Amino acid sequence: MIRLSALIAAAVLTAAPGAVQAYAAAPEPAHVQAQDPQAAIRTVERGRPGRRVGVRVEGQNVVVVWEYPGGRVVEIVVDGRTGRILGERG
Repeated sequence: MIRLSALIAAAVLTAAPGAVQAYAAAPEPAHVQAQDPQAAIRTVERGRPGRRVGVRVEGQNVVVVWEYPGGRVVEIVVDGRTGRILGERG
């Protein structure tokens, strides 16, 4: 058991500094294109009561202005690349 521990310790201590790599998120490819805003609108409209008041693109996100029954107006932010709803503002 001691021999195994010594062998492991020696392997760790003699490893080249570049041999250990930290895991990092891969950078976003520059060629990733945003989805069609219509896809974001369909995502928001699916199963949601109310009506669409407006749409605008902010960077890579699509913001859908939505009016719920009763008059409450919110901005629903949709990731323009994945189509996932990120949240509501307002």
